[in-house]
Amino acid sequence: MKVSDLAAELGVPPSAVLEQCQRFDIDAAWAGAELSGSDVVVLRAELGRVDEPLDLTPADGDASRGDAASDGRADPPAPVPPAAPVEVPAAALPPTSAASLPDAVGGPEPVPVATERIPVRPGAGTGPAPEAGAATVSRPTDHRPPERRLDRAVRSSVAALVVAAAALVGAELVSNPWMIWGLWLLAAVATAIALWKANAGRRHVLLHPERHSGLPLAVVTLVLSIGAALVIATSVYASVRTAPAEGAPLGARESVARARWGWERLDRIRHEGWKRPAKDAGTCWVVDSDVERDVERVEVGTRLVACGEQHTVQVVRVFAVDRDADARYPGADELQSMAVDRCGALVEGLLDAKGDRAAIDGVLLGEVPTAAGWNHADHDVACAVVTAPRKGALR
Repeated sequence: MKVSDLAAELGVPPSAVLEQCQRFDIDAAWAGAELSGSDVVVLRAELGRVDEPLDLTPADGDASRGDAASDGRADPPAPVPPAAPVEVPAAALPPTSAASLPDAVGGPEPVPVATERIPVRPGAGTGPAPEAGAATVSRPTDHRPPERRLDRAVRSSVAALVVAAAALVGAELVSNPWMIWGLWLLAAVATAIALWKANAGRRHVLLHPERHSGLPLAVVTLVLSIGAALVIATSVYASVRTAPAEGAPLGARESVARARWGWERLDRIRHEGWKRPAKDAGTCWVVDSDVERDVERVEVGTRLVACGEQHTVQVVRVFAVDRDADARYPGADELQSMAVDRCGALVEGLLDAKGDRAAIDGVLLGEVPTAAGWNHADHDVACAVVTAPRKGALR
């Protein structure tokens, strides 16, 4: 059989057959070269087609000839023994080799099995060519695009922005300056988280638009978070500056006035050795000339004593007036009138006769700040009862 005939039988170009001939060291260099039976077996096994009975006889004209005699006459041709089949190692045989085919070795008829085969361009490699009728297994491919979802970072930024907004609104509703500062701190932390998460969500959507959505929401959250950060920054600036808050951006707010009063009061107490300006309610005092009076307050008693000891002054109530650091000083007389209005009924009840106790002579005086103390966040009024020297607290 010629190379061209085997190529036509296998459905491959002669170049593919010649390439395998070079691989197995078969003497065939052109399409018309003759192949022996053993060569055909090897090439059929390698190229994957064994559909015809094996031809193990040598090709015509392939017998060896004797050498010429010295007298010039050639010896008669010797009989050529049949060519023995070439044994190929089992490890080198592909699954479609002759040794693995039952019809070549006399084994039982194989059961056809559908296998996945990958087509190979003829002549592109040394692998087997696709067999006629071989089943091809195809993998189903889902070409549906992935479902887009709102980015998790965008959702977190919106939640953080809601917390910041709630904290800023709450700061306008409470009156305690320390609660206002605490709500501002919460709003600042929530705003920072909203800015971080909104920017991260924006990047996620831009990098993976096929999976994430929410770009407009991320941009809106970024803008609102920047606005909230500006509100917090201007509020803190107006509260801690020395000049009045009205001159600062967004400084003319009730929350800023109260926070500013708390900040300045804390600064005064810090400079006074963490001592509050006004006396505590329920304490008893005496006038001691050796103790200097506070120049920023109008004081009655000067030295603290136990109420069980002899004393002349007892503080019964303390209240603050206008918790606004920039409020106008009302004057000492106005503050004294406030003390009488707020503490008059309480003092009368403490001085009246009770049971076997006679009425106590006493007078209500208010310990109030001076103008200097008022400007340093001392807006406290202490209601003090001045009596003759006595022991025991008024009840």
